[in-house]
Amino acid sequence: MSSAIASLDASEQPSAETSEVEPQLQLTPHALLYINVGDDVPSLVLQLLSFEKLTANENDSARYRVVLSNATHMQLAILPPKYNDLLLSETLKIGSILSLTAYACRNIWNSRTIVIFSLAVKFTNSPLLGKPRSLFKEKEQQMLGQDTRTTKRSLKFGIHLPPMQHKSSINIRPIKALDPFQNKWTIKGHVTNNRKMHQYSTPKSVGQVFSFDMIDDEGTEIRITCFGDVAEMHYHRVEAGTYYTVSKGCIKEADTKWNKLNNHLEITLENNSILKRCDAVVDSEANNS
Repeated sequence: MSSAIASLDASEQPSAETSEVEPQLQLTPHALLYINVGDDVPSLVLQLLSFEKLTANENDSARYRVVLSNATHMQLAILPPKYNDLLLSETLKIGSILSLTAYACRNIWNSRTIVIFSLAVKFTNSPLLGKPRSLFKEKEQQMLGQDTRTTKRSLKFGIHLPPMQHKSSINIRPIKALDPFQNKWTIKGHVTNNRKMHQYSTPKSVGQVFSFDMIDDEGTEIRITCFGDVAEMHYHRVEAGTYYTVSKGCIKEADTKWNKLNNHLEITLENNSILKRCDAVVDSEANNS
C-alpha cells in the first residue's frame, strides 16, 4: 500500500472563491448515519476529504481509498478504477463535492466502508466544510494523520449498528446487491440470452468463450461469461428460459464496450464456480449441494 496520502493541510485547501455556489447546503444531512443503519438515500451528496492509492496487482487497475464527509461525519469509501482519471485530472480532488448515485456499505478493512459504483462530480472546487467526526475511529483518522487508539466500531451519539449477518453461501442474494468485494454469495435467475461459443485471440492468449444473460425475480440482469475449459464445461448446460443458481464467480466492473446491460457489474465463471439448474423457487437445502 502506498504511504503517500493526500493530506488536509490548510495550504492545500481549495479557496472559497473557487466554489460556484455555497455547497454546504448541497451536502446530504445525516447521510452517513442513515446509510449505516440500513436506510436508503437515493442520491448521496458528500465531500472528498482525502484519498490514498492502494497497491494494485500486476494485471489489475489501481484503486483509490477515499474519505468522504457530509460536514458532520466522515467515512471510508472505495473509488472504482473507472473514476481514476477524475483524480489524475484533478476534476475530483480534496474539497470536491460529489453525488453517489449507486453505492453499498460493506465490512472492509475491519470497518464499515462505502463501495462506490456510480458518482457525479457536482463541484470540483470547494472549501472544506464543517468539522466532521469519524463514525468509526480507525482508518479514516489514520488517513487524516490523526492519532487514534480505539478499535471500537460504533456510531457516536449512542446510535449503534445492528450486528452484521454472516450469511451462508446458500442464501439467495438479489443481483442488485452484488459487489466485487463479496466472497460468499449465490444468485438465482433465468437465462434470457445464451450466446454461441466462439474463438477469441489476444496478445496474451487464445481460446474459446461464451456468455449468457441472467435476470432475477426482481428484474435485475447480469452478464455471465465463461472462458476456455469453463466454457466447454457449461456451454451445453445453459438453456434460455431455464432457472439456475450461480455462486463462486468473479464479480468485476462490466466492460461497456461489449456489455450493454443495465448493470455496472458482470460475472466471470471460474473452475471452482457453481452453475446449477433449479426450479423457479429455490430452497436453501437444494442449493447447498
